[in-house]
Amino acid sequence: MIDIFILVRYWRTLERMKILRQISPKSGCLKAGLIPSLLLEMVICSAVSIPGVTYVLRGSEGGGTYSYSLDSLMNIIGLMKSYQVLRLYWHYCSWN
Repeated sequence: MIDIFILVRYWRTLERMKILRQISPKSGCLKAGLIPSLLLEMVICSAVSIPGVTYVLRGSEGGGTYSYSLDSLMNIIGLMKSYQVLRLYWHYCSWN
């Protein structure tokens, strides 16, 4: 669901760039340079932990060993979604 809102946000950004004449009126997201950040944002926000998968990543470093479960790695990626809260705050804050 959040992916739809991300697409709407980038569409509105593209329209704003056209109105401000930062790009030509017939340009798209690719010409405006929005595609890389759009794809990165959609990948981060679409990452979820798959139920029932118990994969563990193991390795060694510095004379010790480490192990990370897939769930913990996906939770770290999930924490990157919290930038959306800052974006909402910036958009609706009266001090801007």
